Amino acid sequence: MKRQNYILKIDNPCHQDWNSMYKISNGKFCSYCSKTVIDFTSLTDNKIIQIVDQKSDKICGRLNEVQLNRLIENKQLENRSILYKTLTGLFLLGTTINSFAKNNPFSKQSSRIEIVSVIDTKLNTSYQKKQKKEPVLDSLKNIIEGKVIDSKSKEPLPGVNILIKNSKTETITNLDGNFKLIIPDNLLTNKIHIIISYIGYENTETIIDKSELPKTKDLFIIKAQQALLGEVVVIKNKRWWQFWKSKKFKY
Repeated sequence: MKRQNYILKIDNPCHQDWNSMYKISNGKFCSYCSKTVIDFTSLTDNKIIQIVDQKSDKICGRLNEVQLNRLIENKQLENRSILYKTLTGLFLLGTTINSFAKNNPFSKQSSRIEIVSVIDTKLNTSYQKKQKKEPVLDSLKNIIEGKVIDSKSKEPLPGVNILIKNSKTETITNLDGNFKLIIPDNLLTNKIHIIISYIGYENTETIIDKSELPKTKDLFIIKAQQALLGEVVVIKNKRWWQFWKSKKFKY
């Protein structure tokens, strides 16, 4: 059965403080009205549709402005259709190639040559990797620096906090938005997770490979989207035949 598409609205936004509410698994609990407020802000359209389909009673939720008053679509079925077409095309192509190979006297010989070539390439690559020695890094090389920039205005941002995830090692940007973060040896891993936080902006995480150090990189962050709380009005997206069926014309 094809999943229904929806348009979501909040006609009467609630002004209760989201941060003061008690956190639960799927959102927060509002003690003022004794209701569960579902947090939709980080969910995909497919997940939103799944929750709405399962709910038979009224929904109190928290949604970003970009999630409201637009079509919430089920993209999973569309992706399956594209995948089906792609696999069908590959199957037909494979059938044609197999048919040609059966009638081609050089096909077996070519296959052997290709296999030998692939094996030889893999052996050479493996040998080269063993021969290479990872350079020794010292504290002067364990540096990430750059500038933090507003993704929309392209303006540098001063006072932005840059932190190594799950640690207390951090720095802030100067008046020109520039920063320099020195990574201690005990926090040096193959993948270094950096958290960028700034008041009024979305927290952003970026990953730096140890092999790239020292690294100069500009970091872009976006302003936090305003979220609305309240009872969610769910409007079903009707198909054209449903529209004509329900509409009455007067002559």
